[in-house]
Amino acid sequence: MRRNILVFLILFFFSFSASAQSFRVIHGSDTLYNGDETFVYEDTTLGKVSYAFLDLHNTSMDDKAVQVRKQELSLVSGSENYFCWVQCYPPSVYETTVSLTVDAQTVIKEFEGEYLANGNLGTSRIMYTFFDDDNPGDSVAVIVNYVGTGVAIEQPSYESELSAAYPNPADDQVSFKYNLPPSVKDARVVIRNVIGKVVKEGALSGELGELTIDVSSLNDGVYFYSYILDEQTIITRRLVIQHR
Repeated sequence: MRRNILVFLILFFFSFSASAQSFRVIHGSDTLYNGDETFVYEDTTLGKVSYAFLDLHNTSMDDKAVQVRKQELSLVSGSENYFCWVQCYPPSVYETTVSLTVDAQTVIKEFEGEYLANGNLGTSRIMYTFFDDDNPGDSVAVIVNYVGTGVAIEQPSYESELSAAYPNPADDQVSFKYNLPPSVKDARVVIRNVIGKVVKEGALSGELGELTIDVSSLNDGVYFYSYILDEQTIITRRLVIQHR
């Protein structure tokens, strides 16, 4: 009898361990678990791309090779959507072709969902599943609702308070001056290469200041930098790296 109970407990333990989820997703200030939904709003009349920046938290004690799968649950007719994980994929691709290692107990800021309404009203629902390449059952799936309002959402204009990158072209360092209103809770500058991969980023600390990013390790070429305030991309401009 005792042996049977011991065998049952061992089987239960391994079954539980195999099915336990190692991941959760962070969108802005919200923590999302399997099946949770989040929202991104955009005025479709502006013709801008809506972004869903989803941070992945590996809560396990093991490093994980992670891939991403996209499932279009419902789409507004005429809209387009893309996503980036290591590299950016066109609308016709639904699963990444390469994995990205997420270290144990680490949050990684590498995923970006992109949605273009093309002037069409309505809500598109897209599910993104992050899964362990070695154990696809170990995964987390979240749904992003991209809402095209057709009505301008009032937002403060920050552009005059955010400097262009200087120097540009840059050699070893590039700097950004900023003056943020107190209402902004999270602000950063992200530098991406031409395929959309984040290669550098830095947080904007305090309301007024200057951020300097070391770009000495980047190859010569064209990059793009974005000011991201409270998970909204405010400005995206070109940056040239040219080492002397």
